[in-house]
Amino acid sequence: MDRAGLKSEYEILHLIYYKNLRQHRSQRWWKYLRILHRRVRQLAVKFDPTVCSYLVKRLIPQAYRCFHGILAQGAFITLGFALLASLAKIWSILEPLVPKVPMVDVRRKTQLPTLEDIGEVVEDFTPVVAAKKPEPAKPKKKKSKKKRDAIDDIFG
Repeated sequence: MDRAGLKSEYEILHLIYYKNLRQHRSQRWWKYLRILHRRVRQLAVKFDPTVCSYLVKRLIPQAYRCFHGILAQGAFITLGFALLASLAKIWSILEPLVPKVPMVDVRRKTQLPTLEDIGEVVEDFTPVVAAKKPEPAKPKKKKSKKKRDAIDDIFG
């Protein structure tokens, strides 16, 4: 494991995190930056294969999609590029450490159905009946206005 590279990326991520904490903490992508910041710090201190696997398989792809949204909006392009570059470097450090699952050649045990038609045609002879027209609604009565008295003249 390239612990020095991971530590340097954590320091960059840490600076980005605290510089933009107040302004962007309510954004949707900030959640992923916060989680990434914590998990990379955990890995820089003590390597844990489960955390490494979680980062590579789940968190980094989700964070990439959210960080890419920063670029799509166009308001904070430099921040978006810095986050994507840091994310790519972290992924390139951690990806070789995740064990790969070998692909197994799976063959079908069942045969595909032939083009032969199975069954018989059923005809529907039920007559179609038109729906009844709804009856017109009764007109509503208007409320009568309240009679005004002397206090209403004073207070409005």
